[in-house]
Amino acid sequence: MKTWIVLIFTMIGYANAATYLLPENGDMVGSNYTITARAGDTMSGLAYRHDIGIIELEQANPGLYRLREDQRVVIPKQFILPPKKYRKGIVLSMSELRLYYFPKNSPFVMTYPVAMGREGWRTPTTKTYVVKKATDPTWYVPESISEHHYESTGIRLPDKIGPGPENPLGPFAIYLGARSILIHGTNNQSKVGQYVSSGCIRMYNTDVAQLYTLVEKGIPVTIINHQYKLGSDGRNLFLEVHKKVRLNSPVSPLNSVNLNELIYQHGGGKTIRINWDKVKQMVKKPTGLPEKISY
Repeated sequence: MKTWIVLIFTMIGYANAATYLLPENGDMVGSNYTITARAGDTMSGLAYRHDIGIIELEQANPGLYRLREDQRVVIPKQFILPPKKYRKGIVLSMSELRLYYFPKNSPFVMTYPVAMGREGWRTPTTKTYVVKKATDPTWYVPESISEHHYESTGIRLPDKIGPGPENPLGPFAIYLGARSILIHGTNNQSKVGQYVSSGCIRMYNTDVAQLYTLVEKGIPVTIINHQYKLGSDGRNLFLEVHKKVRLNSPVSPLNSVNLNELIYQHGGGKTIRINWDKVKQMVKKPTGLPEKISY
């Protein structure tokens, strides 16, 4: 009970943080909503204000890249949770650029948008754990990143960058057991919710500040890349489809899921009738939004 109370009070201090009571039945949390754009609004500004990623926002609003005053915009805040076997500690979902945190002995789940590895520098799918945390971390520049930066810009990076506005780690860093992978803040928050990093996981600074206070050394961290997510609201089956993220890693349950098999495992075609035309439409045009596929 003490952990729950601490979590509730922590939530109050961060208005944007998406914190939900775990459902008694089903696999879904949150709800989508629509807002009206105001004069001067930008896509990155809306994403930050509503604690979502820029790609999430673009996928939920196909064809919308520049905002006009009074334009209606869907804010994607409904989520199918990761598979039950992974719901422990931190789960990073590469396909949706989102982090889920399942506090131990708590009925809550917290979720945040993240940036992850770009093409050629993909964050690996893996099972690991938190090894340490640091405030105002120093960034020791990896040789691979230093060489790439020099080849791209002709500018040499220093061996290390201390705390301050030039430090890409931001104000907090959570170090993982997987080599050279950190969950950290950023000095460029407009890039959160995109595939732009060299393998690390970037968060909005307000979000990483909250997560930092909650996680402890040793908690498990699972990184998955599932293009398809399936779940129930307690009555119907819902499907969530994301754009495919190609990896160089060997195929494993962490980075591969068969849609037909997934639907079958959830009763589709056995005890539940499936709208296959809807499924095909969603696969063809992914929006990242959970949509009902059962009759």
